[in-house]
Amino acid sequence: MTAVRELLMDAPVIAAVKDDAGLYRALASDCQAIFLLHGSILNVGEMVTKIHSHRKLCFVHIDLIEGFSSREIAVDGLVRLCRPDGIISPRLPLIRRAQQLGITTVL
Repeated sequence: MTAVRELLMDAPVIAAVKDDAGLYRALASDCQAIFLLHGSILNVGEMVTKIHSHRKLCFVHIDLIEGFSSREIAVDGLVRLCRPDGIISPRLPLIRRAQQLGITTVL
């Protein structure tokens, strides 16, 4: 079992963050994982770093991050930019690319 799966089995509640206020509440909460559902290419790296500094997992919904396209290369860019723990997307090509890069995915 992967470390991500084990952590989610132990702490199954995931905070879904849609704005900065929600991010601060999620960071102060007992949740061990955060779904990042907002941001832009300009601040996503900072938000992922902040989440990681609180020792929480960060899953980025790439389709909701302003400035990224819906092409596979966007996954490469996001991974290089901020190395999230996981990628969320309803787009199968993006999910496949994230899996090729070794990133946990949520379809």
